[in-house]
Amino acid sequence: MELDPKVLCYGLGIDDPKHIFGTTYGLKERFGGDRVFDMPTSEN
Repeated sequence: MELDPKVLCYGLGIDDPKHIFGTTYGLKERFGGDRVFDMPTSEN
């Protein structure tokens, strides 16, 4: 994400306080909510 400003990181629980077992810890704070954001589950 540092090398390419076009890279996004999104998914279910990506900005959860537990940060998916630590793998995404600090990403939202570092790169902002425009590039790191949560997406809902779609059942349809």
